[in-house]
Amino acid sequence: MSAFPVTVRGTTLFLDDTAEQRRHKLARIVLDSLTQFAGVLDPDGNVLDINPAAMQEAGILLDEISGKPFWNTCWWQGSESVRDSWRDAIKRAAAGETVRWDTHLCVKAGNPALRDVDVTITPVSDDQGTVQLLVVEARDISGQKMHEREASRRQAAIAQLQDLAAMPDPATGQVSPDREHAAQVLQLVIERQAQMNQSLEAMVAERTASLEAANTRLRDEAHERAQMEFALRQSQKMEAIGKLTGGVAHDFNNLLQVIGGNLQLLVKEISASGNERAQTRLRNALNGVSRGSKLASQLLSFGRRQPLAPTVVNLGRFVRGMDDMLRRALGEGIEVETVATAGLWNTLADTSQIENAVLNLAINARDAMEGHGKLTIEAGNAALTDVYAARHADLEPGEYVMLAISDTGPGMPPEVLEHVFEPFFTTKPEGQGTGLGLSMVYGFVKQSNGHIKIYSEPGEGTTVRIYLPRAEQAEDDTPEPELGPVVGGTETILVVEDDEQVRETVVAMLSDLGYAILKAKDAVSALAIVESGAPVDLLFTDVVMPGPLRSPDLARQTRQHLPDVAVLFTSGYTENAIVHAGRLDAGVELLSKPYTREALARKVRHVLRNQQQRNLARGQGAAARG
Repeated sequence: MSAFPVTVRGTTLFLDDTAEQRRHKLARIVLDSLTQFAGVLDPDGNVLDINPAAMQEAGILLDEISGKPFWNTCWWQGSESVRDSWRDAIKRAAAGETVRWDTHLCVKAGNPALRDVDVTITPVSDDQGTVQLLVVEARDISGQKMHEREASRRQAAIAQLQDLAAMPDPATGQVSPDREHAAQVLQLVIERQAQMNQSLEAMVAERTASLEAANTRLRDEAHERAQMEFALRQSQKMEAIGKLTGGVAHDFNNLLQVIGGNLQLLVKEISASGNERAQTRLRNALNGVSRGSKLASQLLSFGRRQPLAPTVVNLGRFVRGMDDMLRRALGEGIEVETVATAGLWNTLADTSQIENAVLNLAINARDAMEGHGKLTIEAGNAALTDVYAARHADLEPGEYVMLAISDTGPGMPPEVLEHVFEPFFTTKPEGQGTGLGLSMVYGFVKQSNGHIKIYSEPGEGTTVRIYLPRAEQAEDDTPEPELGPVVGGTETILVVEDDEQVRETVVAMLSDLGYAILKAKDAVSALAIVESGAPVDLLFTDVVMPGPLRSPDLARQTRQHLPDVAVLFTSGYTENAIVHAGRLDAGVELLSKPYTREALARKVRHVLRNQQQRNLARGQGAAARG
C-alpha cells in the first residue's frame, strides 16, 4: 500500500491510500460543518472549494466561482485596495508563509453589508516543501470592532467634557471650585466606565463562549441522533426482510429437496438405459437444483437463519490460504495484495462462510474495476468504543478482528450505498448478478455477532470492513474432509417429516441405500412408534413441524426409551429449535435441505458410526465398573 507525506503548519503526516480516502471524507465533513468562512485555493489563488455556509450567505454556488481568482469573488468587492491586499497575501502564502490580517468582507445576500473579518491563509506543502494548497479562514470580528469603535467614541466624548470642566474662567483666570468638582466627577466616571466596559466585555465573551459551546453540543447531538435513528430504521428494515426471506427459503428448500431427490433417484435408471439425451437433460435439471440451493442458502444467510459451524481461526492465515483461489477467480488483470497485522488475534467464525464472504466481495470488486485494478485484503485488530457502538444498532463495544477488502474501482454514490445490503438490489446489468452477494455477507456477519461497514465515494474506490469478535482460545485444527466411496447400510431409520412429498422422497433415497425404514408424519406419531418397542437405530427428523411436540423434545424422549439411538436433524429453516445465536447446540447433528444422495449417505454413516463408538465406550466403562 502506498503512503505519502503532507505538511501542515510544520507538522508532517504520512497517509496511506485508505487514509487518504478517509482524509478527503473527513475534510469534506469538517468543511460542511463550519459556520465561519473557510475555503481551499490552489497556489495561484484560484478557488477549489468553499464551505456551504459561506456560499449560502453570499447567495452563490460553487460552480459560479470554482477556478476563478479568489480576489475577484463577490466577498472582496469593497475596494481595489482590498483586492490588492489579497493578491499580496496569496503570493506570500504561496511562498510558504502563514499570513494573517484584518480586512472587510462583503456579503451580498441575507444581510448585505461589509463585515470586519480576521483572515488567516495557511499553506499546505508536500514532502518536497512545495506548496500544494492554501487554506483560507475568515473569522467575523464585526462585533469586536464595533465595541472598539464605540469605546473610542465614548472615551473621546468624556475627554472633551473633562477638558471643558478644567478650563479657567476667562474673566478671572481661575478654575472655579464647581468646575474642579465636575472634573473630579468626570474622572471618576471615566474610571468606572472603564471598569464597567471591561466587566461587560468579559461577561459578553463568557456568555458568547457558553452559547457557542451549547450550540456545538446541540448540533453534535442532533447529528448523532439522526445517525442513530437512521441506523435503527435500517436495522429494523433488514430484520423484517430477513424474516420474510427466511420463510421463503424454508418452503423453497422443501421443493428443491423433492425435485432434487427424485432426479437423483432417476440417475441410476437413466444411466442403465443408455439414453444420452435423457442423461444430458437430467444433468441440466440437477444443475438447476444446485443453483436453486445456492440461492436459498444466500437467502438464509441474509435472514440470519443459516446454521453456522464456527471454529477458532486466524483470519490472516486463512485469507492467505485463499490466495490461489482468489487469483483464479479474479483473473490476471487484478493485482491482489494481502496484509496481516503482526500479533493478529483469533476469531470464532464459520470458515466456509468467511470464504464465501471474501469471494463475494472480491468478485464484486473485480466487476467494479472491470477486470483491471488492485484488490487489497487487510486483517488487523480493532477496538470498537462505546461511542462508536452507540451510533450503530446491534453492536457491542469491545475487541474485534477486522477484515477489510478494498478496491480501486469507481466507488458508489450515497443513494446506492443506502441499499447495498438489501437482497436483490444490484447495479449490474440484468442477468449479470442476483443482488444477493452483499446480503449474504451482511447476514453472516450479523449472525456472527459482528459488524460491517462500507466506505465509498465516486472516484475513490470502495472499502468493506468486517469486524468479528475476538476469540481468546487457540486456533482449531482443520478437520480432514471425508473421502472414499458412498456406502449405505442395513440399520433401521425412523424418518419424521410433515411434508408428504419430501417424506416419500427421503424414504426412497434411504431405501435405495439399503436401510430399513419406518416413517411418521409428525413428532407425536413418531413417539408412538418408539414407545411401541420397534427397533430404531437412527431418528432422522425435520426440525420445524406442526403439533404440540417439538423435534428436540421428540429426540430427548426417544433417547429415554432407546439410549443407544442416534439422532440426525434436517431442515431448510432451523428457527431457534436447535440453533441459538446462529450456532448448533452442543452435540447436535444437522443435515441442511436440500441435500444430495451422496451428502445424505455420508452424513447418516457419520452419525451412526459416532453413536456406535459412544455406545461401545459406555459399555466398556460399565464393564470396568462392574
